[in-house]
Parts: sequence; C-alpha cells; structure tokens
Amino acid sequence: MTRIDMMQKYNLSKEILNLYEDFNDFHDHNYSDEDLCLLSLIVTFDQIGMTKEEIATYFALQKRKDTRSALCLLNKKRAQLLDELYAKQKQLDEIDYLRTQIRNA
Repeated sequence: MTRIDMMQKYNLSKEILNLYEDFNDFHDHNYSDEDLCLLSLIVTFDQIGMTKEEIATYFALQKRKDTRSALCLLNKKRAQLLDELYAKQKQLDEIDYLRTQIRNA
C-alpha cells in the first residue's frame, strides 16, 4: 500500500507517517501489514501525548528488547497524565465552588 493509500484508508496524517518513516529508516514506500501494526502504535502514542523523543525512546527500547525500561517509560507518561488530570480536576472544583457561591448569594 502506498503512502497516499495509507493516509486515505486509515486517516493517517503526514506527521504520523513521517514519524514512522524516521523511526524505522523506511525507504520502501510500500506499507505492509506489519507496518500498519507499528503505525497503529504510533497513532496511540500520539493520542496519549507522547513526544517524538518519547516515541523514539520507546522504539529504541523495544529494539533492544528492554521491556522493563519501556514499561517504566509508559509508567512515567501515565503518572504525568494523572498529574494533569488532577490539576484539571482541581480547576473544576474551584469553578464548582464559585458557582455554588453565586447561587447561594
């Protein structure tokens, strides 16, 4: 499947394909089923907010079969997202407090 076919059929952006090609030293320009699996993983990483550097690190760790470090990287990302979630929840709590104050005034 060509690059354009992949973009159209799977709604992939140029940025995602570029990331994949950068990480895998991809020169073939015909994508296989295996490529699709790895692209799916990159899409997931992108959706959870991983940086290009974090994605590159993950692939390097996987290449070395360093699953412990790969898991540690994912755990750090999870903790970061939880911190962001808690911060947003605190902001929502503040808004709810202000709304209650206005209603009770």
